[in-house]
Amino acid sequence: MHGNGAQLYQTATVDLTQSERADEALRRSEERYRTLFNLGPVAIYSIDTSGVIQEFNRRAAELWGREPALGDTDQRFCGSFKMFRPDGSFMPHEQCPMAEVVSGKITAAHDAEVLIERPDGSRVIVLVNIRPLKNDRGEVIGAINCFYDITERKRAETAASRLAAVVQSSHDAIVAKDLNGIITDWNQSAERIFGYGPKEIIGKSVLTLIPKDRHSEEQDILKRIRRGELVDHYETVRRRKDGTLINVSLTISPVKDLNGKIIGISKIVRDITRQKRAEQRLAEQSRLLDLSNEAILVRDTQDRITYWNDGANELYGYLPEEALGKVAHKLLRTEFPESLKSIYKKLERDDRWSGELVHKRKDGTKVVVMSHWALDRDGHGRSAFVLETNADITQRKQTEAALQRSKEMLEKLVQQRTKALRVANAELENEISRRKGLEGQILEISDREQERLGQELHDGLCQQLTAIGFLARATALRLKNHRVVQTDDLEKIAKLINASVMDARNIARDLHKEEIDAAGFLPALEHLADRQIWKTSCRLDLRTEVNIEDDNVASQLYRILREALINANKHARATQIVLEVRRLKNHLVFSVTDNGVGFNNKTNTGHGLGFPIMKYRAESIGARLELESPKKRGARVACYLPLTTLK
Repeated sequence: MHGNGAQLYQTATVDLTQSERADEALRRSEERYRTLFNLGPVAIYSIDTSGVIQEFNRRAAELWGREPALGDTDQRFCGSFKMFRPDGSFMPHEQCPMAEVVSGKITAAHDAEVLIERPDGSRVIVLVNIRPLKNDRGEVIGAINCFYDITERKRAETAASRLAAVVQSSHDAIVAKDLNGIITDWNQSAERIFGYGPKEIIGKSVLTLIPKDRHSEEQDILKRIRRGELVDHYETVRRRKDGTLINVSLTISPVKDLNGKIIGISKIVRDITRQKRAEQRLAEQSRLLDLSNEAILVRDTQDRITYWNDGANELYGYLPEEALGKVAHKLLRTEFPESLKSIYKKLERDDRWSGELVHKRKDGTKVVVMSHWALDRDGHGRSAFVLETNADITQRKQTEAALQRSKEMLEKLVQQRTKALRVANAELENEISRRKGLEGQILEISDREQERLGQELHDGLCQQLTAIGFLARATALRLKNHRVVQTDDLEKIAKLINASVMDARNIARDLHKEEIDAAGFLPALEHLADRQIWKTSCRLDLRTEVNIEDDNVASQLYRILREALINANKHARATQIVLEVRRLKNHLVFSVTDNGVGFNNKTNTGHGLGFPIMKYRAESIGARLELESPKKRGARVACYLPLTTLK
């Protein structure tokens, strides 16, 4: 400005503090809005009239499973999803509530349920609330959609509906009550069992159903439930509407809220009156069942033992109080021949089942039983009890196993024996051939034996008889001519007669081949050594005790020793022969030793006939025959008999 020739200046000062504060407040407000917009549990997005997505929050992206690209339209982006109506029918995009609000077909959409199938195939159920966005002139410039994920809620509702259907259709009574004992829920089976309709009983105390003498049970049950305990299979008595008493089995559990707080009680009530009557009937018959030697038990439909007889106690070692109420196959640790499910299927079909089971006694030992099951049904044809009878067959199974082992062992032995028999047959054929060769030798020995006996008759008995004849004639002449008898001649005659009798007896024994038994073995040896027919003196040297019990062994030994003595007398030209019996380690040694010329100059040695026959006799009794040459001179025939053959 110019005034009075002077230049003037005008200055305006504007206070911006208020404006900055407003901008700051707006910025903070927008930040809070963005925070709430993105952190809120509700999915939100908006579009303009062209369908271009303007905004969306984090929850919306999570429900979509992906984020839209810049400039995506609602139709193009949501076209990658499939939308279905609540009845399951497919919903085209142009018919979805968002499109209809923007197009003006509807003014808004409230609580509409839509099923969305995302690109990965997963599905969610959402509840949509759509409102149009308008400018100051009231014109629609877009729409905003707030949609809630109600998938879990719908699942819970479905589960609750299903549970409600199960509760209503259950054969058992299901009753709910609060912590004060007031009945809050009552299903159809409860009405059937107790006779009260829901309107009659809901809101009343549960004591209505309990006899007065059992009211204390309810207090005890409430205390246990408040402690969070589960009461399972509690058997008691309850009263029906008509006053009759019934036996029931209760399963009682606490009802908790989302925070785990106990807010009520649920009861499952099963009418076991018929079951109890059957148990009573079985109990009346138990006295007779206890007389059985077999183990008898009764099981209910849960496989729990309701009866246990004395036979079961004796077989398994469990007292009734230890067994009753227990699951049978768990108590006895049963080993089944097939699956339990398969066994019950057959039992249900045939009302009978039999098979072998393996049980364990109380002490842990195993017992094998033949088990017979019989199914008892109630009046409706349903399974009620199983009568199980078990007979101990452990000993029989062990015997069968032992027999099987014996059979297998016998088969092996038969194979071994067959092989041994083949070998033995071959040896027998060889032995037969050898024996045939010995037959001729035996005949020659027999001839030689007859020749020896004839020689003994000629050289011994005949000469003695001739001498007796001469002496008798001489005595007769003296008696005739001189009437004198010399006593010396008579004594000589008597001696000769006695000697002749003895020789005749010995020769007769040889001719008859007298058999020697075990009892007469030693006396026979003594007599053999003392025989007067021997040209060379012989003595018996018994250096050990001899206990032979087998008659065949005694007979063969005697024949061997007699043959050895005969050979020594006939061929050795010895002055002394010793028949000796002694013990050497594990053998009895029977030997005939002479001091003659030795076997090299003998005619009847190892290459003669006598020795093979003696050796054959020795082998037949398990002995060994040896022809030995003593250090000085002569020969010894020794028979080694093992002591084991004497046992």
